[in-house]
Amino acid sequence: MTKCDNRISMLNSLRPMNKPVHSSIPAKPMLRLLVTFCCLMLAKNLVCSAAVVVYVNEQGNLVGFSRPEVSDPVAALNALATPPPGLVSAVPAGTAVEGYSLDEAGATVAFSKAITNLGMDDLRLETIFEQVRATLMQFGIEGTVRLQSDGRLLSDYLSPTPQIVLLCYVRTTLTSSNFLPQQ
Repeated sequence: MTKCDNRISMLNSLRPMNKPVHSSIPAKPMLRLLVTFCCLMLAKNLVCSAAVVVYVNEQGNLVGFSRPEVSDPVAALNALATPPPGLVSAVPAGTAVEGYSLDEAGATVAFSKAITNLGMDDLRLETIFEQVRATLMQFGIEGTVRLQSDGRLLSDYLSPTPQIVLLCYVRTTLTSSNFLPQQ
């Protein structure tokens, strides 16, 4: 008896009596491949079914929060207006994404007019930008981010900066050489 015959007799002792050995050997790798594929698809759905939306904690730091109901960039940006308990957002409640586009330069996000309801200052604009940028990064969007509302950049809603006038005083000492006409 050869080694191959020993393996076949061992397999025959493990298999049901009504199935030949040669039909069960190729099925196992295919079954393993099918089970592996199903497990990978299930794992992908479990991992990709939730997105992280970035909010602000009470110390003013950005904090990611997993939102199971969010799975795409627009839904994640809309979720910025509904922070969970204990966190806040620079995006006011009632704000919605009215437009979203992506090109080779980056993303453009058009928010509803409600984003300006609380007023716009440098800190609010910077926080909105950081929340949007950090939220979009998980979707592979890392280029330029343009924030708009009502067809205008959000920066257009900032109050104009006051002009600073510098007054320079020139102090000279009067002497006879600079006071009397030259001869």
